[in-house]
Amino acid sequence: MGLTVVLSDFHAGAAESLLTVLDASYRPDPAQVSPTTQAFAAAFVPTIKALASRYGKPDLVLLGDVLDLSLGRPEDAARIFAGFVKAIGVGGLFGTIAFVPGNHDHALWTAERYGATAGAAKGPGDAAFWAHSSPAFKPPTAMGTTTLLNAILAAGGVSAKVATYYPNMGLLPQTAEAGAARRLAVLHHGHFIESAYSAMSSLLAAMRDKAVVPMTAERIEKENGSWIDFVWSTLGDDGRVGAEVTLAEELMVTGGASYALQGQVAGMLARQVQAGLGLPVSGLVETWTNRVCRGVVDAVLGSYADLERFDYESYLSSASVDGLQSYLTQVVAAQLAEEVPDHGPGDHLTFIFGHTHKAFADALVVEGFTAPVSVYNSGGWVLDTADLSTVEGAGVVFLDDALNSAMVQVYGLTGGEAVHPAQVISADPQPDERNPLFQAVQKAVTANAAAWGTFSTTVAAELRKKQDFYMALGDRVEARAARKPGVA
Repeated sequence: MGLTVVLSDFHAGAAESLLTVLDASYRPDPAQVSPTTQAFAAAFVPTIKALASRYGKPDLVLLGDVLDLSLGRPEDAARIFAGFVKAIGVGGLFGTIAFVPGNHDHALWTAERYGATAGAAKGPGDAAFWAHSSPAFKPPTAMGTTTLLNAILAAGGVSAKVATYYPNMGLLPQTAEAGAARRLAVLHHGHFIESAYSAMSSLLAAMRDKAVVPMTAERIEKENGSWIDFVWSTLGDDGRVGAEVTLAEELMVTGGASYALQGQVAGMLARQVQAGLGLPVSGLVETWTNRVCRGVVDAVLGSYADLERFDYESYLSSASVDGLQSYLTQVVAAQLAEEVPDHGPGDHLTFIFGHTHKAFADALVVEGFTAPVSVYNSGGWVLDTADLSTVEGAGVVFLDDALNSAMVQVYGLTGGEAVHPAQVISADPQPDERNPLFQAVQKAVTANAAAWGTFSTTVAAELRKKQDFYMALGDRVEARAARKPGVA
């Protein structure tokens, strides 16, 4: 028997991450291991060891945004995540480690994708060598790796090399119950369920005056990968540009004068475009370059302000439900048809994603799938607003060899300011009492209830510190904005 454990959205290095300790000036202190990390290790490690006594050493999937390369300095992100890895003892606790990049660590995929896809090709003269996406259902031993993440894991005491998949990782059952529908699982970070992350596909269609064509894993990444890097995955390393966009993000989450700042960001982008493309210096060229860049920035930052993680009252907005449906019926369905030829509509699909920072489990009726899809969101380890009256939270998702599923919602806000303790939930088609994995996880969590209780108390205290950070941030960014011409 085997077990797969899924974690995501640590956002190591970002000030709002529960893994990031802030100093007295509310700046990240990468030398410190956060109280949340320490309390999580104290509860999580014995829980995993209890499960390992039944299932053997589990495998680990890091489902994206483990590093925040947009809102934090990469060196801080690396040190903080390495500290988390060492505190958990990842090297001794898990067997195979797989990585599915998200939007905030997408640059790792960009840096390594040729190595990750070259195994499917004959060489650089083969078009497959230059693919923008990887197979989903190949075993980890057939996948490429991520050198940068390997180095960070090594700093945390892990010698194993990560197997890298993008944008999806797929799992097939190793065992099956006689007479039951075959199960499949697909894991994706989750960013492509939101239109902001496929904006270039929409732009290309508009320029051609055509409808957006159905998406595949290859097409959606090919058309939007550079866009994701530019906006969400490299700005922490981009000096002044990164500082300006970080200020825009701070203004947005604190209710500051973001619209005026958007004009400044657009102007800066226009100057870079005009210089970089060698466009002639003329009033007409400058006017139209400014207009195009203002449109792009308005679309990006406007969409950014409407992203799912800023909808604090529901686990998934109607727009994101539509986006999830679209991703499943287009990208996932196409990859299943290509890589699992005997896949049929009667197979049961479990879909696991993160990205939204709101951990939940539910079933979703999806066109083309006979049975409702079991949907899990692994949540996020951040506080996205000073308001604690949200449904944010984090989870750990589990799959066994038969692809039975369950999740520990390790903490969550419930629309009030209370932090509920760890609880086991499931979207598995079997009732909880007949789901052997649910029962095993419930038993392991119950056996370590005291440690999980301490973790909940710790998280509640750390969230209040992040709340203080946002209040101080509001004062700071308003002062900075006031010093910039044209920013109210």
